Amino acid sequence: MEGFTPLNDPHNQKDYVNVISITGLAGRAFASWQCVTGEMWLRDFLPKDIPNARVLVYGYQATLQKSKSAAGIQEYTATFISLLRTYLKDDPPLMLVQFAREPEYRELCESVYSIILFGAPHRGLNTTALEALVQGKRRERLIKDLKYDSSFLQNLNKGFSQISNPLKIISCYEMIETPTAKAKENDPESWDRTGPTEMMVEPGSAQLFTSNETEIAIDANHSNIAKLERVSEAYQRLKEIMTKHINSAPSIIDARFSRQDTVNVLDDIDRVSRGLVLALRFVPLLMATAANLGHVLDFFTQFKDFLQDDVSAAIFIRESVSTQFASRILMAVRDVQAAILPYQEIASHQRSIPWIEQNAFHGIRVTSTNISPEPLFEIERVANLHDLVSRRAIHIRLLTTFAMLGIEESVSIETMSRSSAAQLLGIDKTALRQRLLQRASENLEGNFKPLNGTLNPKGGTSSIAIASFSPDHSTEECDVIIEYRYYGQDQSTHRLESSMKRSLAEQEERDKDQLARLGSLLRKVTEDFEAQPAENKSALSAHCVLRCLGYIVDPRFAAKKVAFLFQPPPGIAISSIKDLRSVIEKRSSHRSLEERFKIAWETCSAVLCIHSWGWLHKSIRSENVLIVTTSNALGFSSYLRGFEQARHTEDSSRFLADHELEQDLYRHPDRHGNFSPKFEKKHDLYALGVVLLEIGTLWTVKAILESWITRYRDQNLHPEPKDIAKEIRRHAATHLPLFMGSRYAELVRRCLESDFETLNPSANDLSEVSLSMDLHGAQKQPRSSLRDPAAKPVNSGVLDLVNFIASVDILFWASGWELREGLRLHGPLESDFGSVHVLIMPYSFEETISSFGAFYLFLTELAYIPPSAVLHPPIAGWPLIDEATSSQLGKNHEVLKLLRHLPYLDGEDWNIAYDTKVIPYNGPRVKQHLDKGDSLENSGLIPFGCESLPEHVVPLTCGDSYGSWLMCDTKEGTITDYIPRGSPNSDGRHWRDFPTLPIANLLEDWKQKYVQLEWIPVPGRPGNVASAGVTNDQDLEELSRIYRAYGWPSHFRRDECRQVLLDRDEEVKRRLLQKSREDIDKKRVRKNTEKLAQATI
Repeated sequence: MEGFTPLNDPHNQKDYVNVISITGLAGRAFASWQCVTGEMWLRDFLPKDIPNARVLVYGYQATLQKSKSAAGIQEYTATFISLLRTYLKDDPPLMLVQFAREPEYRELCESVYSIILFGAPHRGLNTTALEALVQGKRRERLIKDLKYDSSFLQNLNKGFSQISNPLKIISCYEMIETPTAKAKENDPESWDRTGPTEMMVEPGSAQLFTSNETEIAIDANHSNIAKLERVSEAYQRLKEIMTKHINSAPSIIDARFSRQDTVNVLDDIDRVSRGLVLALRFVPLLMATAANLGHVLDFFTQFKDFLQDDVSAAIFIRESVSTQFASRILMAVRDVQAAILPYQEIASHQRSIPWIEQNAFHGIRVTSTNISPEPLFEIERVANLHDLVSRRAIHIRLLTTFAMLGIEESVSIETMSRSSAAQLLGIDKTALRQRLLQRASENLEGNFKPLNGTLNPKGGTSSIAIASFSPDHSTEECDVIIEYRYYGQDQSTHRLESSMKRSLAEQEERDKDQLARLGSLLRKVTEDFEAQPAENKSALSAHCVLRCLGYIVDPRFAAKKVAFLFQPPPGIAISSIKDLRSVIEKRSSHRSLEERFKIAWETCSAVLCIHSWGWLHKSIRSENVLIVTTSNALGFSSYLRGFEQARHTEDSSRFLADHELEQDLYRHPDRHGNFSPKFEKKHDLYALGVVLLEIGTLWTVKAILESWITRYRDQNLHPEPKDIAKEIRRHAATHLPLFMGSRYAELVRRCLESDFETLNPSANDLSEVSLSMDLHGAQKQPRSSLRDPAAKPVNSGVLDLVNFIASVDILFWASGWELREGLRLHGPLESDFGSVHVLIMPYSFEETISSFGAFYLFLTELAYIPPSAVLHPPIAGWPLIDEATSSQLGKNHEVLKLLRHLPYLDGEDWNIAYDTKVIPYNGPRVKQHLDKGDSLENSGLIPFGCESLPEHVVPLTCGDSYGSWLMCDTKEGTITDYIPRGSPNSDGRHWRDFPTLPIANLLEDWKQKYVQLEWIPVPGRPGNVASAGVTNDQDLEELSRIYRAYGWPSHFRRDECRQVLLDRDEEVKRRLLQKSREDIDKKRVRKNTEKLAQATI
């Protein structure tokens, strides 16, 4: 048996993985894996236990006895890899059992996820007996290459170490000696295993001793090490490991190829952008824009360098990080590519422009021997390009940061903080801060000892207690801010059963352990920060808590309580520290917009830090935000205090309650009363939303609700929790957009409504609610499911924080400040983050052009529309669309500009969704209809019943009755997917009632329908896109299987798939024609029979 032989067919599986088995020297492709019972585990067990594994065996001429071949390991390897590439082409990911290890085929290596090695002699094989048998024969070189410490194996191991880091390696080693080979007495050229037993491959030779290796000891000799029985411990363990690897492999391999595709796209961007920026410098009015655009485009060059660094790029290819990050980044750079593509002609002619003048329409007219006079640039268009590219750069940097935060290993994130590629991208300090956050929550001391010393109260304010602290055996004294924390419960005043006393005593011990861990945490946080060099401190400028000295137990305390001691920053007098509530109440102390945004951002940062440690604050109120006067640009910094109720997320809740109305105003409505549910992170974030409302309006929540609460008190009533929350949300929605802007108001709304959370964090099926924002509000869109975050205790409830972090970035941008590093959550982030569009404007001409261009380019990757069918406009726009078109369509100048510069599809037979064609405004058909004065309805330019569309809304597709009319609103930046679903008399006045999304979001959703094969374009059927609900399920399943068989979506062999689909379509047509003829023949026979019967009668 030579070459590749499949042992099963898993094509009915959605994502299958190739498992390729390669026998060792002198082995046999099948028998080497077959146990004494005749069962072969790769054929008889594995496909049943792991249905999405396609198992292949590879056979080759590996005999040693009487062999005339002089082939060595290198020749065998070259043949194997050549055949493998031919056999698999772009097939799904690989697991290799006994992988031939060569580092020179990078593309193939990217497809390999894991390797299982059975007795592989990394450092050599016991070849003593074999060397005597092959001495002077052709196989002598081969055997010498395998002996212990051969130079060949040393070089091979060195080369393998350079490519093996991304791989999962399972090394199986033998535990029993093997009979050695011995020449037969009657036939010296033949051997059998009758020699003395020896260990053929020592355990130390069969293992690599790397961090990505799993070792399995098998109680067998070298000949039987790979002949596994179903009941054996080795098979059961291998099955468990392989199941995990096979389930993880497709997404990881996709991420690897997305990385390479992204690098290729970035090459195109770099090529065009350099010439474009140089050309823009010829335009006096665009010189400043050219400099800014060049600066932003430099980011993409830096990002390409980042991706080409294997250590840096590894952040996108980890099980602990959503592999969607890589594909989302690829989509973002493709958006930039599509936006820049129309400028490639400009870039190619930038050296031949002799002079430029501004035309009357604020465009640019160029005259040269190479370029005919025409408007080359429009200032607004170039500005919009700069805007789109900038937003995509911010989006990519944000996604890169989130991906980096999925690094759980402290060594990896430490390496990232020192990486030159990370420094180039500006995320090295973020990595450093994440490492500090990790350290803070590692190895907290439950036996952290209290301080010994004397505490002398010195007064303070109504909300800030101040004292002087003198440590024992020291004459030094320092002023500190005191926070008290109670523990346990006084048992002396209660007549309790002994079991209850034991329970209270156990609770007291847990409380003591909790406050000791809190003291250790607060102390470590400040010590780690202070240990950083000055340049890092400035980069890690987001503050969290004041410097904590520890806590003290004072015997003078009547109750069971301790005092935590905090010091102000060096050089700051405690008397200058105020709490936020008192600052707000002192209305004469007006805070500028910049100051309010700074307080808001630093408060958010502090809350996220605490959650990052795995703790809950539980007392977020404006009185627990400290404003400390400093020497920085705005003269102050904000810190969080009030840890009297703080606990770790894993600690049990005390379910204690108070009935203070003023504190109830900060409490989530679920947390009022004695029997409220367990405290969660969303409850902290609700309180944060109330504080952000206070910061934005410069009114305390008590003052805001005072008159409203008075009405209840006059009737001796206490307002219901849900009514309090409703009134707070009403004030936030009414006042914050005016005081702080709509993005800030949106952030507060999400906090108050817990809009970043979907289901209970312990549930197994969580759906992400994305943050797709525009200036008119937010729309919920369910995204992909998450794994159970409760499996990672520190990060339970991570979903709400992921979305909240994005909100804070939007908040921070809205203040006009530069996005800072550091406001991030450490630990795995597993969300599908593709629809978080940071900084989306109401409408962007350039982004609309880019989104459609990117979508059409995506369609050409399917087995459907050829790349040549995508038509890009000339520099000046489509010539048939002119000012007359605007009046004929009844549209404004913005719509006209959009139609002139949109890409279109060549011909009118291409569907971009079911029964949905692009309206060819650029072509002669539309022009002829308009010039003849035909009605827009009869011309197929608007749906029936939509005669009164606003001048800023234009249909971009024709959906007839059952397809989609995409109604683009150039005022709000949205698209409505209007589907009449009926007769031409459908009432089109209600088109606004149909799903409406930001333009980029809708096209992204459509892309995903194709990626997931919910929609499948079929060549050979003009206008046909198969889709669920309108296509026969059996037909849809067959089309899906064909697409997946040819590598969709990651390694798609487009042309081959297209030909198969065309052949299938011809066969379907032939069968339909044959059936039609048979039906006609049957009708004819029946008719003749009836005539004959009548004639007989």
